[in-house]
Amino acid sequence: INYLRPGLKRGMFSQEEEDVVIDLQAKLGNKWSQIAMHLPGRT
Repeated sequence: INYLRPGLKRGMFSQEEEDVVIDLQAKLGNKWSQIAMHLPGRT
């Protein structure tokens, strides 16, 4: 299958990624675009 952005990670978040999201959401609130900048390969 061809994708427009083949470098994107697909599927479930790893435990490390989940921990990053939880930590940043606690610090930044619901500023999801800023949180996303800390998760390379995710949108």
